Amino acid sequence: MGLRRPFLERFWDNVDAACGPDACWLWLPSLARRGYGQVYDDEGRAHPAHRKSWEMHHNLVAPSELCVCHSCDFPPCVNPAHLWLGTHKQNAQDFAAKGLAPVRRRLWLMWCRAPKHIRRRFLDVDAWIVAHPEALA
Repeated sequence: MGLRRPFLERFWDNVDAACGPDACWLWLPSLARRGYGQVYDDEGRAHPAHRKSWEMHHNLVAPSELCVCHSCDFPPCVNPAHLWLGTHKQNAQDFAAKGLAPVRRRLWLMWCRAPKHIRRRFLDVDAWIVAHPEALA
């Protein structure tokens, strides 16, 4: 059995950051429920990819009682510039304050169910909305 590549290398090999430092960085392999990326550690345990991204960027372990929230409101995004720590309540308030809850939730589910080659074409929900206006109906 060969040596396994380091976790950091495996992680970043699975991220599409081609759109630049300000755009969403798309987690390419597996998505868990609700569209969040999932990554497996060296012991085979699954973790939310965005949470691992935040932890690697800040060189800290995020407290289990806090969420790693998305300022972009796009679950498969792992760009550390889009991630912040907050409580469940803060995360829900942020989401609701943007007026996105009903529409974005439906769009996420559609996006997550799309084939992987389609998901790679749309790195953010706004691009998905433009291409799929029927989702807003």
